[in-house]
Amino acid sequence: MCLVILLVTFASKDWNSFPQSVMLALAGRRDLTVVFQYDYEGRTYKVTISAGTPIHTGDNWYGPMRLVDLYDGVEITE
Repeated sequence: MCLVILLVTFASKDWNSFPQSVMLALAGRRDLTVVFQYDYEGRTYKVTISAGTPIHTGDNWYGPMRLVDLYDGVEITE
């Protein structure tokens, strides 16, 4: 048996919040690893949601710091 995990990367300096519909779509595709990288208040953050990780879908909107809190995001300081 061969396990295939797909990687999707979303990087933006302007878009850092996502509606519930995005999270619901991700919840339906747990074969994806998703990486969000975005700027917020002059800092750059990276959030990685690994394939198989439970997706929180109870909020209407997922702001930049909510994603960091839910999925152990990190500030990129390089």
